[in-house]
Amino acid sequence: MGEALAMGLLEAGWAHSDIDLAARRVERARRVEAGTSCRCVLEPAEILAGKDVVVVAVKPRDVHHLLAQINPAVEAGHLFLSLAAGVPTSVFEKALGEVAVVRAMPNTPAIVRQGISGMAGGAFASADDLDLAEQVLSAVGPVSRLEEHLLDAVTAVSEWLRGSTLEKLGVTNRIEVVPNFIVPERYERARTGPGARRWAKPGEKIL
Repeated sequence: MGEALAMGLLEAGWAHSDIDLAARRVERARRVEAGTSCRCVLEPAEILAGKDVVVVAVKPRDVHHLLAQINPAVEAGHLFLSLAAGVPTSVFEKALGEVAVVRAMPNTPAIVRQGISGMAGGAFASADDLDLAEQVLSAVGPVSRLEEHLLDAVTAVSEWLRGSTLEKLGVTNRIEVVPNFIVPERYERARTGPGARRWAKPGEKIL
């Protein structure tokens, strides 16, 4: 998802020099650099200096290790935008102190810049921080602002999907539908757009 967001920002007009990326393995870093034309390093602490937004797009189990790596390089004014599924903003605040954290959950169509993201601010995130996070996330689609406890519940966006999940998969945990994750009055499905042009010929439909 981090690479998808980087590509969205580039398509939205951000300069390559404004975006630095990090990867864990040399071969992955090389592929990311080839795909984005942005610098990609192996030590994430190297690229924090002077950045306004630090996007954390790692697997949840890797968050604690990453925060320990970058802790010495954290600066006042950094905004942490976390895409790590299920990781509360309090995890960042406990590890890094009184930092601004915005937690977000883009959905899969963000890969083709047609997604919708749910977003919530942590204890130290200001209105300006939320606006900046929304500006970044908007590169891959519209953004809905939620309270953080609702992000934990965004596992289905329709009653039909909830019912089908319970019936077909035998899930016993409670699944809560959050109707306002996608607001029909605000968001309308794009009939055409960069995703369609990238993946389908003119006139072809995408399922």
